[in-house]
This record gives sequence, C-alpha cells and structure tokens, in this order.
Amino acid sequence: MRDGVTYLVVGGGGANLYRLGTRVPGSVVGVENHHFYVAVRADSQGISVRVAGVAQVQGEKVIPERRILDEFFLPRN
Repeated sequence: MRDGVTYLVVGGGGANLYRLGTRVPGSVVGVENHHFYVAVRADSQGISVRVAGVAQVQGEKVIPERRILDEFFLPRN
C-alpha cells in the first residue's frame, strides 16, 4: 500500500522464476519459488483476492503443490 492505494504486483505465472529483489516500502507479502495464480472477485462490498499456489520449484524440480499463499479483502470505501 502506498499513498492510500493498494497495488498488487504478481509474477508467478509460468516463466522461469527468480529471487525477489528489493522490496518496495509498504510491501506486505512476498513469496518465492512458487507458480501461482491470483483470483479476484469484486462485488458491492469490495474486492476479494486469493493467491493460489499450484507448484513449488526446488532447484530443477517442479513439485505440484496446491495451497493458498495469501488471501485478503479490500472493503469498498
């Protein structure tokens, strides 16, 4: 979050993974070594966000792993 705005920066969608760089001030969550997708749902109450992991990368191995990496709700102002 910065200046009252919530930003989502994601990059776990299938390309080669790399280590997280320097985190931007205000960063809350950082996950390495996972392929994932982000599901977003908006309604009159606000926005729900779920980050779902599908695989973990360990060296040269890609290991299927389904789990929720993060989940949050942004209420409507």
